[in-house]
Amino acid sequence: ELQAFVLQLLRKVLDPGRKAHSVALSPKAVNGALMAAMPKHPLLCLEVLGTSALKEDFRVYLANQQSLTKFLVHCCLQPESCKGSDALAIQRAASRCLANLGVSSGRSANLEVIG
Repeated sequence: ELQAFVLQLLRKVLDPGRKAHSVALSPKAVNGALMAAMPKHPLLCLEVLGTSALKEDFRVYLANQQSLTKFLVHCCLQPESCKGSDALAIQRAASRCLANLGVSSGRSANLEVIG
């Protein structure tokens, strides 16, 4: 499907280890596109988020999005809620996102358990 192809391409473009010329993408625009695609492709979107969090401008923007942090914690605690995806893969991808946001930003994330 086209949406999945674009998400895979986006993951490659956002990879900080990529040697090719960088493409200027707005963290806000990328985050919006990922949130729109999340219901159909949760694992791929989480992988793109994890990769993008390695870039300083994305990390700063994403680390300040409380709703994103809560969503990632939810995916860690209840990965089976992402229908049609492997729960363990969802949990790992969400954990990777949190680690990339928290460890790389030099501060611990304020994580509340959603009750």
